[in-house]
Amino acid sequence: MDNTDLDNSKARSAEETLRKVNQDLERLQEELAHQLNQDGQTLGDKGARLLEEIRTLEGLAHRLRSQIEKPQPTVHPISTSATREEPVNQPPTAPPSPKPKPKEGQVVTGLLLAFLSACVLSLFNVTLKILLKLSPEPRLVLDMFPVDGLITPGLGNSLLILFLRMIVVMLVFPILATFLYPSVWSDLKRFIESNDYDHMIKVVGSGFFLFLSQVCIYIAIGNIPTGIAITIFFIYPIVTVFASWALFGDRPNLARIIAMAVILAGGIMALPQGGVEGNTQLGISAAIGAGVTFAGYVLLVGMGTKKLHPIPFSLVSFAAIFVFSGISLMFPLPPELGVVIEPNTQTGLLIGGSILGLLTLGSYLLNNFAIRFAGPALASIVGASGPALTALFSLFLIAEALKMQQWVGLGLVTLGVLGMSLERMLASKKA
Repeated sequence: MDNTDLDNSKARSAEETLRKVNQDLERLQEELAHQLNQDGQTLGDKGARLLEEIRTLEGLAHRLRSQIEKPQPTVHPISTSATREEPVNQPPTAPPSPKPKPKEGQVVTGLLLAFLSACVLSLFNVTLKILLKLSPEPRLVLDMFPVDGLITPGLGNSLLILFLRMIVVMLVFPILATFLYPSVWSDLKRFIESNDYDHMIKVVGSGFFLFLSQVCIYIAIGNIPTGIAITIFFIYPIVTVFASWALFGDRPNLARIIAMAVILAGGIMALPQGGVEGNTQLGISAAIGAGVTFAGYVLLVGMGTKKLHPIPFSLVSFAAIFVFSGISLMFPLPPELGVVIEPNTQTGLLIGGSILGLLTLGSYLLNNFAIRFAGPALASIVGASGPALTALFSLFLIAEALKMQQWVGLGLVTLGVLGMSLERMLASKKA
């Protein structure tokens, strides 16, 4: 084999390796998009590891591209009888080009998509509030349009709203999943046929914890201001950090401890002081319960996605929520906790559940593409604005005002979550 054939063989080998690296990069980016979407846009332990893997693969891909594109030097044969090294005439080698970065336009587009995803998620929370009937008087939307609530807050009614929402999700998400990850059905087939019951328990268990979290946050929003409910819910990173420390030995550093202290202080300051509609104590307890159970979901996601791609994992989780909510509605509940539907509201409830389902899918899709364009670190920073955006949407859409102390607490929670995201990003870069 002459030098030309050898060079061509090396080039083909590099191209094949580059193709495989690019496939791995796409898979990891999709997995990280799912991880941030499920973790409330915070870059958790698994997200940081994924980000490190992505950067390593990007560096490898850059080196392979340079090897493929680099012109092969002309090598002159050297006499074997030479007693000293002679300089070989070769064209100068260009210095390696810097690591390619996303185009500025793509980053801006990604940041915009991440912001839109956070806005859609906040709009979902406010829409849920509008559907709830908290007083005989209709609620004014934009201070102009009177809208009657359709259903009173409670356990049974929260289960009903969640079930109606999941009907829409389960009708649309399989199509969306096929678009985002064409191998979703073959992966699900292998998952079902694997008989790996430990893994199956983790995947289904994550769906159960997410189901509990959703029911709790619905009850919380029905009893305390929407922005406050979401702010209290954002204590879940604290629970996740302590649980990771207890289960996996991931001891928090000083920066993380400070961020958790800021989140806790902000959550305490944001607590409602009375004078709001609904049962304040129940609302606070439900919001805390939503955060704690969501932390359990996050931990199980970290363990369950090691063997199953995030897209089919999401499909199984959504299916689990659909089944759990449907089964829960079959159990008899006390009259004060059961499903109570007023006459002539069935059509409105179906429309409202459909809107909630579409908003869920919209936020998921926007966040997925935001991470592809801007990267996970920037998307997670934008996602930290969730409590503030929810409070602002509630203020402007349904005039749900907060006290100054609550705004300060909300700001502290946002800063704490933002600080935790930045700490994860810097730790990943250092690694």
